[in-house]
Amino acid sequence: MVMRLVNSIYTSVQRNVRAGALWVQTRRYSEKNELLKEELRDYVDQIEKHVFDFGAVKAYSTKTDELEVYSQSESFRSNNAGWRFKWFRDSSASGDRRVVTSFWIFEKGYDAIRNYVSGEDLHPSYVSAFEALERFYTNKEFHERYLRGGFDRTSTDTGISAVLAQHLLSQLIPCPSNYLLDNTSDGKPDGCPCGCGKLIHYGFTYVGNPTLFYGNADIVLFPGKKNLFENFENNDDNSSAVFTFKLSEKEKEIYDRNLEFNGHWDSEIENENDIVMDEIERYDTPFRQTNTFRQLCKQAISLSLCKQNRMHNNPQYYKNQPAIFPLCAMTKDLYEIVLYDADNDCLLRSLSPMYLFDEDMLSLSTSAVIDLWLVINHSLFCTKQTDETTSELRGTCNLCPHLGEDFLKSVVANSTWMFKPDYTNQISSDLPTGGAKRADERSHIWEKIRNFKDLKTDEGET
Repeated sequence: MVMRLVNSIYTSVQRNVRAGALWVQTRRYSEKNELLKEELRDYVDQIEKHVFDFGAVKAYSTKTDELEVYSQSESFRSNNAGWRFKWFRDSSASGDRRVVTSFWIFEKGYDAIRNYVSGEDLHPSYVSAFEALERFYTNKEFHERYLRGGFDRTSTDTGISAVLAQHLLSQLIPCPSNYLLDNTSDGKPDGCPCGCGKLIHYGFTYVGNPTLFYGNADIVLFPGKKNLFENFENNDDNSSAVFTFKLSEKEKEIYDRNLEFNGHWDSEIENENDIVMDEIERYDTPFRQTNTFRQLCKQAISLSLCKQNRMHNNPQYYKNQPAIFPLCAMTKDLYEIVLYDADNDCLLRSLSPMYLFDEDMLSLSTSAVIDLWLVINHSLFCTKQTDETTSELRGTCNLCPHLGEDFLKSVVANSTWMFKPDYTNQISSDLPTGGAKRADERSHIWEKIRNFKDLKTDEGET
């Protein structure tokens, strides 16, 4: 009798504790949502401070012979400077650049944010994207702490990419485990370098066409709601977002000496022959490596050509979407966005790098979080332009005349991306506490997927 009473009291106490914890969690989530809405209200009220400018970029080949141009293919990381990129300038005496704001690209996204803060009903396809943003803000301080800790513990390209993927980029998608790092990267850590114990996911990230530009993306994200690691055979990778990451050769010196420049590049440069990469080098930003910006342009073009191919094959799925697949270059302090509109042959690059963190270097910038969120959800928030709105930008990249209509059609028809998880060598006893346990819990899933024939077929094709 006494034991029954004790068990009843214990059960009642447990129930009350769980109910209390749930109430505290719900209240905290509600408070964080209100904080997010307040920040977004300020964002909308001061939108002119948050939008940024894109400049049109022109592609040209250093080879003039027709056969050489057609046979000139480059990997993303190639040191061969056969293809180069410079600011597009108009024919006026001053040689002005063609510039558009980010609002021109992401108008649908900015409108959705306005509707969200005003309490209007969201389009059903937007709900999961905003839920991911709310979840991120609920745990924002947690992830900011682990970002700083991870940056202190690693200085390698792959290590910092892993920290950014785990505690920033993947947290802005509905299912945070749905990301891949390039499985050909050097020095791959099994677990997040910050010590949180989370597994890092690697996979095949091939993009492009070997007759033009091709290679591997550094980070791929899947904004869909399905769990990539349980449903990858049915995963809709059409809405993936790609980020590419590069460190400068003298990273610490750049951060110590030159961050005060904040990417303020000279907008009065008048020399038509100025190469974009030369301008980056002159200001010694973390994107100064000779090949880095060329890589971004080639990758942005390839992604959009791949999307254009899919649009041709499945027009109903991509209805009202532009042939645009934005690309983001990141360091642990800065980011920059590049995109190519394959329908209108225009290549755009943000005019200057932007900061990830506020001035205190402790809190992530609201502008940065929203910019990244918009790029990740580009299939939702990129605006399809009309002939009138694209008239000044159409053809500024000049890629079509270089390649010729027939050859370009062939490139598009054979452009592809292959984003697949790699389940080999993912389980490690060296993972931080908790990580190995989670690896063991998932091992049965990995073993099952290893035996799928379609994965073996895909591996054979590459």
